Amino acid sequence: MRAVLTVFILATNTFCSTRNVIARQISGEKNNLGLTCDMFYKAVISSGYPKPLQTQCNSFLKGSGESEIANKMESAMFLSQTLWESDGLRAKEEYLCKTTNCHKLYRLSSDVGNSSYHGRGYIQLTWSYNYEAASFALFGDDRLLKNPDLVSKNEKISWDVSFWYWGSWVRTNSDVLKGKFGASTKMINGALECNGADKTKAKKRFEIYKKVLAVFEPKLKPIENGCYN
Repeated sequence: MRAVLTVFILATNTFCSTRNVIARQISGEKNNLGLTCDMFYKAVISSGYPKPLQTQCNSFLKGSGESEIANKMESAMFLSQTLWESDGLRAKEEYLCKTTNCHKLYRLSSDVGNSSYHGRGYIQLTWSYNYEAASFALFGDDRLLKNPDLVSKNEKISWDVSFWYWGSWVRTNSDVLKGKFGASTKMINGALECNGADKTKAKKRFEIYKKVLAVFEPKLKPIENGCYN
């Protein structure tokens, strides 16, 4: 019995040791932009949010490495905007719409059916035309238009839609590629936060960006311009 117990303990220790090694390897593994999970965790935590999940880090590293995002600076922009939109990666669906019927708030006269196209995914995709465009870009069909809940309930789709939106809409502004963070805010919610009454929110986005950029590319100076200035 003692011999069996010894073998069990050795096997357990070996398993735990192997698991810890794997965890360290994943944590320190770089994507093609030179980003690691350690950097990802530090960026999120320094922005005032709880430490995210390993699966979220893996998805972020994979997505940012495979998307059109060009460098660490742009990746910092993307993550900063995503953190603000998703309340630190904790919300994949607009909080208000979990308890309130938001159908009328985001309805267009051309919409068919009773689906609500409120904010979903890490970048809070809204409006039916964005769901449709994302769906055809990612899947070649209109599944997200027919079932918008997929964007919030499927972790991979939540990230895929966010990277799609960034690549198809946000980074098309040349000022974003020049490092002007405000330009990315303008592309996401410019009507309210750059030209409207919510400039305070735009400034909070920039505060997050300063913290994320300090982790991803500490030698670069964050540029505020492009939104309200």
